[in-house]
Amino acid sequence: MPTLRPLPRSSPETQGVSSRAVLAWLDALSADDLELHSFMLLRRGTVLAE
Repeated sequence: MPTLRPLPRSSPETQGVSSRAVLAWLDALSADDLELHSFMLLRRGTVLAE
């Protein structure tokens, strides 16, 4: 049985992604009445937002 390891986490800015851009995208989804049941943003195997 494989060993499960938690995904590494980091701030968006540390990985070259704007936190404001992530929030603007989430706001745009909400404005279009789209509802996410879950959300995880990964870049190069690192979780930036969840």
